[in-house]
Amino acid sequence: MSRLLGACRVVLYNNSIGPNVDAVLRWYIREWEEGRDTLEVAVHSWKLPRVLGQIVDTPYYAQLACIDDCLHRYRWTTKYTEFSDLDEFIIPLHHEGWTELLSALEKQNPGNAGFMFCSTVFVKDRPILSCGFEEEATQCRSSILGYIQRENRILPQRDRGKLIVHP
Repeated sequence: MSRLLGACRVVLYNNSIGPNVDAVLRWYIREWEEGRDTLEVAVHSWKLPRVLGQIVDTPYYAQLACIDDCLHRYRWTTKYTEFSDLDEFIIPLHHEGWTELLSALEKQNPGNAGFMFCSTVFVKDRPILSCGFEEEATQCRSSILGYIQRENRILPQRDRGKLIVHP
């Protein structure tokens, strides 16, 4: 989904990826390294701190430290950095993808260091995928492409806002 929206690189911080997912990620990494794919996948080990052998209680797996690491690690190699969990997507309503959306936002807001987007939830309890999207969802092996309806409630930015920054 990130590739479809315009990402050139996906960075994951691995705290507990199982062997099946690890094998898939290694395949993506190899495809990019050998020039067969345009999407770079990077996986960084993310071990939580321990004191006397016990994991230190850190909110949400030290996600803020993870975000800070990613921002500083890639700030000289990328124009934009988008922060989200694996099940979260910033989906433009009136643009083809992130590049077109960010270009329009930069024209409207020159000099901004980033943009925060409000969140909502896709309705996944529908019995079937939305009509007209079955082929794309099957071809891309992504069920998310078939869910096009969202909840009416938009969450406040301060509660669940998502960011794309220009580091």
